[in-house]
Amino acid sequence: MRAGRGVSAWARFNNEYRKLILDHGAEGFAIATDLTSFFEHISIRGFVAGLHTILDKSATDFADELSALGELLEAAALKGRGLPQNMDASRFFADIYLRVIDDRLRAVPELGYLRYVDDIRLVAKTRGAVLRGLQELEAQLKAAGLFLNSKKTELIDADDAEWIHAQEADHDFKLAECDELLFTATKTKVEECLRIACNELQAARKHGKDRLIRAYGNRLLRVAQFVGVRSDACQQLEAIALRGFRSHPGAADKWAEFASPALSQDGVRELLAILNAPDYNAYAWTNMWAIIAMARAQSLPAEAMDKLRALAFDRAQPDYLRGWAAVAFARHGDGLRRGEIVDACLTDSNSLFLKRAAVVAAQQLHSIMKADIRAQTVGRDPMLSLLWEHLDAHPGYDWYQFSSRDFAEASETDKKMSFYEAEGLVKGRRTKFKAYSRGTNYDERD
Repeated sequence: MRAGRGVSAWARFNNEYRKLILDHGAEGFAIATDLTSFFEHISIRGFVAGLHTILDKSATDFADELSALGELLEAAALKGRGLPQNMDASRFFADIYLRVIDDRLRAVPELGYLRYVDDIRLVAKTRGAVLRGLQELEAQLKAAGLFLNSKKTELIDADDAEWIHAQEADHDFKLAECDELLFTATKTKVEECLRIACNELQAARKHGKDRLIRAYGNRLLRVAQFVGVRSDACQQLEAIALRGFRSHPGAADKWAEFASPALSQDGVRELLAILNAPDYNAYAWTNMWAIIAMARAQSLPAEAMDKLRALAFDRAQPDYLRGWAAVAFARHGDGLRRGEIVDACLTDSNSLFLKRAAVVAAQQLHSIMKADIRAQTVGRDPMLSLLWEHLDAHPGYDWYQFSSRDFAEASETDKKMSFYEAEGLVKGRRTKFKAYSRGTNYDERD
């Protein structure tokens, strides 16, 4: 399934699955499954062969490029299998490698077939039809060196709660409403989005619905771009972020994003307590995101600065944690101590990450020291010149600046944005509605 430009492919995949379930009403069967270690098992030769098939006659025009791509992927793979994974690249690789399988499953009579990367849905009117589809899927996958994840493969029938749940679209409808309000962007519309998102967040927190917390939190992040309502939005976001750092440290990057628009001093102290608490600071990756959130605060207390300095000098810590601590310290520290931090990053390690951190931290030094550091770093590693040039073109530490929007006038609301037609049960009634959201900002994939 290929989504339209700018529209969430994952959201459309779920919408198409919901429509298939709706079309079967009170009878039918479905199978939800995904593949075991999908990208790790993709054959490099099979992937490049898939590109040749798709390009067809044009493949001869790109023979050298395809050969080079194959060699690069082989160099990064283990025993000829495994592709890199990351967001849209993953979907592209999956669509290439599974194209033939997709076509064969879509040709199976009386079977609805959907796939998003390695998540697959089969829907049919009878149990026999859906199981025959599953058998065909397993056979096709085996030929490609892939296997279904048995722990995530389930047969669903019309009497299961999951069958009913798959038809529900109440939150998709509300999220789409929030998107339309934010796109219109008048003060009244943005305030209405704030109200909806806050109410739904409270309900999601009460019932522990993490997916909805992230989805409505994303809407509040967009509300926070409007300075007139930023304070109200940020109070909600900060509470979510601080709770998330403790309860779900694996999603620390999202909590740092939620904390960033206007982190309060109480929020800084809470993050510092997390860094200092043995029960929560076992994961350097989580700590890194806590430090990034602290760095984006308007100011830091002395105890936070001492913690950052200690981390930056601690050679037992991972380089990425030390580097971010140095950058955060440089933003908030005084001149001499900034210089000390930069020197430590340059001289204590051969780590390229720490060298890059030193370059970023050096942007806070006065011009003479900054020029000296630049000469040192470029002389030692010419690759760092690219980072210096980027920072010259983007001064002011723009990585922590939160974007701002002005409220729109009523006369400015006639613009259009990309959408797809969603369908599902809204308050128990089958409803069609426009869904506008983009990428992971629409919702979070489980």
